[in-house]
Formats: sequence, structure tokens, C-alpha cells
Amino acid sequence: IRNQDFSLEVSFLTHLRENQETMMVYEMLAILRSIATHRDFALTLEQWSEKYRGVVLDWGWNEIDGWVESMSESDTKAKLIKAVGVFKSH
Repeated sequence: IRNQDFSLEVSFLTHLRENQETMMVYEMLAILRSIATHRDFALTLEQWSEKYRGVVLDWGWNEIDGWVESMSESDTKAKLIKAVGVFKSH
């Protein structure tokens, strides 16, 4: 991938930052991906909760619940269930 391809992502994220609800969902999905792939993300679950305190998360959970349920690695699945619980209670 060329450097200019990454600049498109940077432009997209710059635009998203103007919409708090969209960034909240983007970062939620990035946190879930980081748990599933065992890689760090710049924002932890706790930081996400604090950052979006008071912002309502309106999300359909069926797809995410199905994805979590399909996880075969029990440790990862448990971490995802915990994270989704935090997101759902937000």
C-alpha cells in the first residue's frame, strides 16, 4: 500500500472526529478488533467509557453478538463478552 492510500484514511478519520457518535462506534469496533486479534489499540475500554460518558450508543447488537458467539478461543470470547457488556450498558 502506498503512502497516499494511508492519507485517505487520515482524511476520513479527521472528518469522523467531527461527529462524536460516529467516532464512538468506530472506536468501539476498533477495541473489539484489538481484543480479537490480541493487539493494542490507542484507547482502552476504560478510556472509551470515560471519553463517551453521557453519549448514547444506539447500536444493533445482533451481528456483534453472533460474531462473539462464534469465537472459539474461550479467553478471547470472555474478554469480548465483557467489552460488549460495557458497550451495551453505555
